[in-house]
Amino acid sequence: MCCALITSRKSIEGGGSSNWAFSSGKKLHLLDIFEAPIWIFDIEKHGMWWANQAAIRFWQATSLDDLLNRDYSSDSSTVRKRLRQIFDNAPLGQPTLDSWTLYPAGNPVPANLRYTPVQIDSDHRDALLIEASISENEGIDATDQRIVEATRYTSIMISYFTIEGDLLSMNPAATEAFSSDTHSTDNLTPAPDRGNDFERRFADQDDGRILLRAIEQGRELAGEFRIATPNGERWHRVDLNRGRDPVSGLPVIVVVEEDITTTKQAVLDLENLNRTLEEKVSERTTALELARKQAVDANRAKSDFLARMSHDLRTPLNAILGFSDILSTETTQKLAAQRFREYGLNIHMAADSLLTLVNDLLDLSRIEADQFPIHPETVMLRPLLADTMEIFRDSFDARNISLALEPGPDVSVISDARAVSQILTNLLSNGLKYTEPTGRVSLSLAAPTPVRPTLIKVMDTGRGIPPEELSYVFDPYFRGSADVAREINGTGLGLPICKRLAELISADLEIESRVSVGTTVSLFLPAEIQTAPAKS
Repeated sequence: MCCALITSRKSIEGGGSSNWAFSSGKKLHLLDIFEAPIWIFDIEKHGMWWANQAAIRFWQATSLDDLLNRDYSSDSSTVRKRLRQIFDNAPLGQPTLDSWTLYPAGNPVPANLRYTPVQIDSDHRDALLIEASISENEGIDATDQRIVEATRYTSIMISYFTIEGDLLSMNPAATEAFSSDTHSTDNLTPAPDRGNDFERRFADQDDGRILLRAIEQGRELAGEFRIATPNGERWHRVDLNRGRDPVSGLPVIVVVEEDITTTKQAVLDLENLNRTLEEKVSERTTALELARKQAVDANRAKSDFLARMSHDLRTPLNAILGFSDILSTETTQKLAAQRFREYGLNIHMAADSLLTLVNDLLDLSRIEADQFPIHPETVMLRPLLADTMEIFRDSFDARNISLALEPGPDVSVISDARAVSQILTNLLSNGLKYTEPTGRVSLSLAAPTPVRPTLIKVMDTGRGIPPEELSYVFDPYFRGSADVAREINGTGLGLPICKRLAELISADLEIESRVSVGTTVSLFLPAEIQTAPAKS
């Protein structure tokens, strides 16, 4: 029948590449001579486009127009999908065999169908030329017929393989999942160039080989595997069973598959989420432990500060009270008169030390309470550096420490002169405290470059800071080792104040130091303050 149909088809349209494109059904009347029902079904519009007389009778229509005007909108999505699969999986003119149950006048009729992809009308719509051969199926009872029919509609993929792993057939769900070539899955003779179809179905073909050997040994297996499909890798739940081919009677492998990619991905996502949560909990635990340690260190530093502060406050207060008592008591007035200048200097030094302590505490409190007002203005830096150094001139000369302002350009910035001056004052004060006599403290100013803002450096040749203490020097109340804290007076607030003032004026503060060599503090000033002024 197929050869006669193809011969008749060529006699209707002639040869050539457009051999399977029909502009109308007028020339198809020659197919009326065939007893087999033949019709053309429009896939895109989902309706009959043409039929021979045998098809009109088969579908129990009164005429061709009656058949063509019938409504097929009630057809299921499975039917529509299967017709589209058949057309997409074969080139124009290449027939594909399939069996289906048709329903003329609502009565089930098993049929073997030969589908040939064609194109119709001037817009070349996709269609199938269908030739039906009615099956008797007398040997199949009603239950078996229903089961066979169900395999066409289920989303479960069912495939038959030879015991060697060559593909025999697939139900529509499996065809949709795996077919990307044009060979018919109903052909019982595997293509010689396909290789082992069973093994190639697995993303890891070693899985396929292991399973195939197990089946050959009589085992029936099930599991979840990564499967290679034309649309990429998918996860399938696979059940493998041995059976016999109802056509040839030979042993076969029946493969039943279900796509579980969505479920598998959800499980993998949940596992990833759990790992992420565990990592976050671990990170948070580490962060909390670090914060706890920092809090303990800060509390210890504050306790040490308060202990030192008690001593530092009492020492100048005792000096002030003691020397003022000498000056005011009648029994010591003559002695006081002889040493009036010395006592006055002692009182002044004690009061000055006390004032420094109080000022540092007040300055840090104001800064941390956002009560240190910033007033941007044009600041000429070189005169500011020179004026700041003069404040320490007498102290430096008294200790035989060389104080120098290095040669360099003058630079102006939009900043807060008071904040810059206080930063430099604190830095120079530290340099004076920690530099031995005959040492050197210097200031330098460098103009901005394309990759660096204006730079002010305060350098000393003092005792330096151990590497393990450098990360703490900007913490309030930190004063280094106990020996240094006892030997050199101070609150441990100078550098923290500098750091916070630098942040207020959009500047950066960096410190480098080597023990017994000295310390260099770099202040990087932007051309203009970027942050909003602090509240007054």
